[in-house]
Amino acid sequence: AADGSDGINQGIRHHIACFHQGIHGQTQGNPTAGDGGTRCASITGGWVALRLAAQKLVDAGDLAENPISTPVAAISCGVYAGQVVLDLDYAEDSEAGTDANVVMTGAGGLVEVQASAEGATFSRAEMTEMLDLAAKGVGELAAAQREAAGG
Repeated sequence: AADGSDGINQGIRHHIACFHQGIHGQTQGNPTAGDGGTRCASITGGWVALRLAAQKLVDAGDLAENPISTPVAAISCGVYAGQVVLDLDYAEDSEAGTDANVVMTGAGGLVEVQASAEGATFSRAEMTEMLDLAAKGVGELAAAQREAAGG
């Protein structure tokens, strides 16, 4: 689709795979040393791991209730070949005129927005379009997080 949403499901499958790798301890390294996709997957999967860890404390009687309730997820977006796209892959990211990473809550609250004009400046309208597309992607990621964390 022209709005870049055709890549949402592929990106979400990638993030879910990263959840499972992270949950089972198969990923290594420093998430701050990777590219935007690595950081986004680390934030998104990290919420699932934290939710599961807190639930173990609830199950053990050490916590009355799970304090980790509202999902927090991150996704990349940008302007590639004149189109606003979601979840840039490596090839798109390396050639994007604008690159952004957005961290949001599952309720739609912004946690962090980082955007850089890497080839040419971007407009306020493009920024709004990126945020709208990121919100759609984070909404889908939040649903996947809830499922991965057992509801």
